[in-house]
Amino acid sequence: MKVCLVSLVLLIWLSAPLLSTSVAMMVLPVDLDQLVVEADRIFLGLVTAVDEQNDEHGIPGTYVTVQIARTLKGNTLTTLTFKQLGGQARPGGNALLRIAGLPTYQVGQELILFLRPTSAAGFTSPVGMEQGKFRVVRNGTKAQVLNKLGNANVLGLLGGGDDQQTLIAPEQGALHDHALDLDSFLSVIEELANRP
Repeated sequence: MKVCLVSLVLLIWLSAPLLSTSVAMMVLPVDLDQLVVEADRIFLGLVTAVDEQNDEHGIPGTYVTVQIARTLKGNTLTTLTFKQLGGQARPGGNALLRIAGLPTYQVGQELILFLRPTSAAGFTSPVGMEQGKFRVVRNGTKAQVLNKLGNANVLGLLGGGDDQQTLIAPEQGALHDHALDLDSFLSVIEELANRP
């Protein structure tokens, strides 16, 4: 199993220069309900470390450490380090493996992450790739969330039936187009995560 995974990653890495730059990967839209259902862990936290290196099997990975401020789904932890496929051997070095659509992380980013279950090889990533990573934008007392898609995948009606629909809409006077109020967004996530 480990040999197959290493071989697959090596094959992708070696064939990357042969691919045309016009080749793109298509990721289907994932709404908020689906993000919550498919996530193993959902939390609000602050990125405290990002380390790109090969793992114990020689597969390039990005190790992200997050100080968790609030757990919305999954085990309650104060700190979590997770490994995402792809990265560089060292800062400023040649990219070993970059997966289009997977998010990048920076120390100091405040985020809400919807992480998939960890694979047998120890990797995880946000549900829907960039769709499951929301950065928190603060300006004074105002806190809002925004993902790489401008929240397009989470705006609108959500819920499982006419009696449980909640309207998610951009906040009036938003700091960014389509930004959502942090507290309202967290409340809706908790409501969806605690649904039977």
